[in-house]
Amino acid sequence: MAMALWVDHRPRIDFYVRHGLVSRAPTEEQLRLAKRRNVWGAGAIERFRYYARHPLEMLPTAAKRSAMRRTNAEVLERGVHSPDLERPASGPPAGQDRLDRTLAALFLFSPFRAGVQSFYNPWTLIPTSGLNIPPRYLISHIVHAPHPTALWDMQIIHPDEGALHELERQIELASAGKGPRARVFRAMAQRPGYYDYLRDLVPRVRRFEYPPTPPGFSPILENLVAFLNWAAEL
Repeated sequence: MAMALWVDHRPRIDFYVRHGLVSRAPTEEQLRLAKRRNVWGAGAIERFRYYARHPLEMLPTAAKRSAMRRTNAEVLERGVHSPDLERPASGPPAGQDRLDRTLAALFLFSPFRAGVQSFYNPWTLIPTSGLNIPPRYLISHIVHAPHPTALWDMQIIHPDEGALHELERQIELASAGKGPRARVFRAMAQRPGYYDYLRDLVPRVRRFEYPPTPPGFSPILENLVAFLNWAAEL
């Protein structure tokens, strides 16, 4: 894929208009207004605001360790703030060697995680809706950051030729690879069954069969189609 640092968002938006999922393309002014809510409600700014209110969560607290042992199905069924997610973790996943366990422990320190994430995806710390991010960075982001729902980022890259195929390839490399990059990505993702969740979601995105927005999440921050239709009405 191209090594561009920025891409035009219009072809991505027009893709959903052509397929009838978005009634009309929002104007640049409507996008500007809509992105303000998106940028402040998700991504880097949301994380900064969260850690400003809960600074101890930058450390590997018991709640954080437990939450990282929950599957996507558990998170999506109960909502991200369910008390059930705070049960004590049962220990490291079977099959992990000492290096895997050490990396997984290190990535529970949020400043360390943020530094490594920004190395693989420089956009991690930049407030943005993601619409202009090149597919190679979003693919890396999807594969190494354990999203409760990865729909938004997959929808962004769906219009880009070959992007979903490349995502599938990177999922397999990360889940089964033996090299340093694969180990780092698994340690950052570390949620049990995360790659199975991604494998299931990719073909659904291809077919435009999107899962419903889970409890505790806003549709216009998690579903790009809902966001674009909302933006077009501003």
